[in-house]
Amino acid sequence: METVQLPGSGRRTSRLAMGSSSLTGGTSRREALSLLETAFDAGIRHFDTAPSYGMGLAEACVGEFLSRHAGEVTVTTKYGIPAPKNQSAVALARGLVKPLVQRIPGFKKRLQSAARAVTRNAAPRSYTVSEAQATLENSLRALRVERIALIWSDPVNDADSMG
Repeated sequence: METVQLPGSGRRTSRLAMGSSSLTGGTSRREALSLLETAFDAGIRHFDTAPSYGMGLAEACVGEFLSRHAGEVTVTTKYGIPAPKNQSAVALARGLVKPLVQRIPGFKKRLQSAARAVTRNAAPRSYTVSEAQATLENSLRALRVERIALIWSDPVNDADSMG
C-alpha cells in the first residue's frame, strides 16, 4: 500500500483511507469492527470519522478498533457538526428497524436518506474555538486516543469533504 507523509507531523500513513460515515448504519457493531479489521489487513492505515457519522455511533466503534492497533494507524475527525442527541434512543431504534431493513428492499436507502436529513438539520453547525475544543475532547474520548492526526472543518462546503 502506498504511503504519504502527514504535513507537519513526521508520520506516514496509507494514501488510501477508510471512511466510517456508513460504518454503523445497518450493520452490527461486530460486523463494523470486522470491516475495519479487513481494511487494516488490506494495508489501510488511515481511518476517517466524525462525531455525527453513523448517527453518532461510528467514532466509538472506530475507537474500539483503534485501541487494538495503537500506534499503527492514523485517524481524521471533524468538528462543527455535533453528534445526534439521544444516542441510546438511536441505538434502540436501530434494533427495532433492522428486521424491516433486512426484509424490505429499498427501505434501507430511504431510511438512510431520512437520517441524513435529520442529522443535517438537527443542530446548527458551530465553529467557535470553545466548540472545537469540546468536540475534540469528546472525539478523543470516543476514539480512545491521545491525539488525532487531523481535525477538519469546512464551513463553506460539505463538512465530510476532505478537499
